[in-house]
Amino acid sequence: MKITYTSILSAICSSILLLGFLSVYIWKKQENYSLYEVKLLIFCTVLTGVRLFFPIDICGISHTIGIKILYPELCRFMRGKIGFLSHFSVLFLISLLGSFLILVQKSLSYISFIKLIKEIRPIEYIRVKKYKKVKKIPILKVDSIEDPFIVGIKNPYIIIPNIDEETKKIVLLHEVGHYIKRDLFLKCFFEILCLLYWWNPLVYIVRYYFSNILEIRNDLIVCNELSEIEKIHYVEILLKMSRTKALKRRGTLSFFNGSFLKIRISSILNEEQKKQVNIKSFFFLIAIILSGTIVIEPVADLKLHAPYFEEDDIVKKNNFFVKTENGYELYMNGTYIGTLDEIPNELKNINIRRK
Repeated sequence: MKITYTSILSAICSSILLLGFLSVYIWKKQENYSLYEVKLLIFCTVLTGVRLFFPIDICGISHTIGIKILYPELCRFMRGKIGFLSHFSVLFLISLLGSFLILVQKSLSYISFIKLIKEIRPIEYIRVKKYKKVKKIPILKVDSIEDPFIVGIKNPYIIIPNIDEETKKIVLLHEVGHYIKRDLFLKCFFEILCLLYWWNPLVYIVRYYFSNILEIRNDLIVCNELSEIEKIHYVEILLKMSRTKALKRRGTLSFFNGSFLKIRISSILNEEQKKQVNIKSFFFLIAIILSGTIVIEPVADLKLHAPYFEEDDIVKKNNFFVKTENGYELYMNGTYIGTLDEIPNELKNINIRRK
């Protein structure tokens, strides 16, 4: 088990493709979700995020695939030097610096926000039982906010706008559902992912869709415990709050997603597809699992670098690898071709020498 720059590039490239497919899938799916499908999408998204968190090459499990187009040029650029540092090291340090600055900014904002809400006197407390423990969660009312939300992992607070008692019961039921299902941990997971990969716009897009999927899952789980009349009332509350939000935003630039609200309502009211799962979700899961076992390596085009070689020259005795600290350097008739972190299966017959 080791981390190399090709294992990091493999994780980034495969995750970009998977996150892209996931974003397009959710964006195009303008219909209701089943609870099973939502759970599978959440699992797939988290698994892709874990792949980005741990870009490792697992010896004995990972399979090396040689790529000849564009990727060798990318790896050659990454190995280039700026002074005593490689291009990869420079980009890595820039990425870490950006992550550190964003972490400081978000930490200061979060600390200021927590200090602010601690000064607000709770209007009441709600007792929530989770894993045989009872948690006393304070409820704060803030007139300036539009949407209710829950904040804080260890010591949560439920923040609600100025709403009537009937609406408040539904809102608290929904927010407590987020706490019981540990959605705050999942959202924190993606915040950290955005912190590490701040330069990748796809991570932000998936974070947005992932948050929506969590809302749908919470709707479905909460409504499973409600009667048909209570479900209709739940939907009415969603519509009422969306209309209030629309009125407040009238005359301003708004990015309110009305189609997402339609999907939430359709998913709540549709009983026929409760246990159905889209087959595309299973293919997506298989692709994620397979991506975790693949490391792509650059393979130089021999005809491009040494046009006088025949195709079977690669197995001749005058071709060899040299084992170095950076990987395996490939030489053909004394000509340096490129450096690999791992030797692909098709090149296993070449002799290995040590520097």
